[in-house]
Amino acid sequence: DKRVDSQKYIQPFFSQYLSTNNIKMIQLVLLSEKLDINIVNSEGKKPLFVAFEKNYNDIIKLFLQDKRFD
Repeated sequence: DKRVDSQKYIQPFFSQYLSTNNIKMIQLVLLSEKLDINIVNSEGKKPLFVAFEKNYNDIIKLFLQDKRFD
């Protein structure tokens, strides 16, 4: 099977876009069904918590609209 494991490649970008408040790219990455949007970072924090800590209100709204978030 030669398909690319998209989660392996998408996940680091998701973290990078979140850390820089890049809402346009977050919107794009959220389109991937393979993305684990509840994964914790090296500090044990989920993306929603990171966005909350940094007051990224537009990203928080995006996350809360996504049914995959716990």
